[in-house]
Amino acid sequence: MKKIFVVLFFLFSFSLFANEVMDYINQSEKLYNQGNTKTALEKINSALKIAPENLQAITDRSVFYIDLGNYDLAFDDAQKALSIDENDLKAHYCRGVAYYYLKNFDKALEDFNFYLKQFPEHPTILNFRGLTYMELSDYKKAEQDFSLAIAFGMLVGNFRLDIFCNNHARAFIALEDFESAVKELDKAIIANPFNAEYYTNRSFCYNKLGKYTEAINDAEKSITYAPNSEEAYINYGQIFMSAEKYEKAIEKFSSAIKINPKNDASFYYISVCYNNLGNKFESKKYIDKAILLAPNKNEYLTYKSGL
Repeated sequence: MKKIFVVLFFLFSFSLFANEVMDYINQSEKLYNQGNTKTALEKINSALKIAPENLQAITDRSVFYIDLGNYDLAFDDAQKALSIDENDLKAHYCRGVAYYYLKNFDKALEDFNFYLKQFPEHPTILNFRGLTYMELSDYKKAEQDFSLAIAFGMLVGNFRLDIFCNNHARAFIALEDFESAVKELDKAIIANPFNAEYYTNRSFCYNKLGKYTEAINDAEKSITYAPNSEEAYINYGQIFMSAEKYEKAIEKFSSAIKINPKNDASFYYISVCYNNLGNKFESKKYIDKAILLAPNKNEYLTYKSGL
């Protein structure tokens, strides 16, 4: 009788602990979905103090660490989860994302491929694999993955169309298919008309297509939405360079330098502008500044030798 009582007491206690763990997990996931990741992390840590081998809690915490930008800890949790269940898809996803942000792209690709063998139509994983292919300079495969991510995302909903379309456009830009890139950026801007990056990217494409009026209009919008973006001003300067309006280009590159005085590219572009204006003295002065900031860039050294 005493043994039966002990067993029943143990089962009752285990049930209480299990319920408490699930309560913490449910609370943490709710907080995460509400955008309160830091508090969600506190709750999931409470669950793991009670049940340190709980697979759901470990992978949840890995997701939270990714959201907080702590990729080393996200990787550690994903590894621990995979030591418990080597086939856990969520753990493969987390480890793949951690690998991606830790710039181990070949390993990231392995995890994303593992996941997509089981679920080849998952938009988020396809998007991440596309980003990984971009880093590996395999732009054609990246373009294909982004295309699939958008198509499947439209079927299931609950995804950021603007982000996926912008990524798709970036792949087209890398492939120098600027007309296709513009089409994707049109979609991104319709979905989110206040993102400066999308206007900068479309402006860049219009510039490459020789559509300077459209390029300038988008460049103005990008600066309106991100007045402290050096990339927006550099892009604007490049448009004026393409149109051979070098004085205006210098103004925009100078604005970029005010935002980031250590941006060597802006000094280089100003040097090129002055050279095209026939001002060798100013051209040499600015290329020297560019080289001072980036002494190992052969492009700058070669350019200076030709002045």
